[in-house]
Formats: sequence, structure tokens, C-alpha cells
Amino acid sequence: MKYFVYLFGAFAIVAGIALFFDENIVLGYIKSNQESSWLYFFAVVMRLVMGAALVKTAAISRFPLVFKIIGYIALAAAAIFLVIGHDRFQHVIATLVPYFENTGGWVGIFALLFGAFLIYGIKK
Repeated sequence: MKYFVYLFGAFAIVAGIALFFDENIVLGYIKSNQESSWLYFFAVVMRLVMGAALVKTAAISRFPLVFKIIGYIALAAAAIFLVIGHDRFQHVIATLVPYFENTGGWVGIFALLFGAFLIYGIKK
């Protein structure tokens, strides 16, 4: 499971760099695919896997409480996405994406730091 945490950390770093340099790479992709069912499926499955991986690896991490909290938040988000369904998920995405159009650089820095934290947090 710790390799999933490494993978999510690396993915967050790459996404953060992309958001920092050109937010339209990520946001444009999300906008153009927000109506597809696979984006909804991907959002739910990724949160389930990330949440489970963080909760499971919390005991071997440098920050066990933080990993558990983030893991449970990810699991709760996946459950909420399942409850609201695909149509409301599309509405959430359509509502939130415009807020990130002018702040993508700052969000990118946060994503990069979060990814580095995940990778650093797993003990070797």
C-alpha cells in the first residue's frame, strides 16, 4: 500500500507543476471531460484507493495521525461523491473550476507540497 502513497505523491507533484506553469492544462482537461462518466468513476475510485492507502500506511508513516485524518477525509469524499451521483458531481465540477482559473499557480504550489509531504511521510 505504501507504493500507492508514493504514486499519489508523485501524481500530486506532477499535477502541481502543471498547474503552476499552465493551469489550463489541467483545468481545460477537466472542463472538456466533466460530463463523461469516467471522470466521475475516476474521482470516486482514486479517493477510495488513496483513502484506504493512507489509513493502512498511517502506522508506518512519520505522521500517523495526519495520514489517518487525510485518509478518512478522502474516504468521506468518495462516499459523498457516490451519494450525490454523477449529475450533481458535474454541477460541483462546473461550479468549482472557475474559482481555480486565476489561482492555479497557488493551487499548484499546494499540490506540489502535498505530494512531497506524502512521499516524505512514508518511512523507508
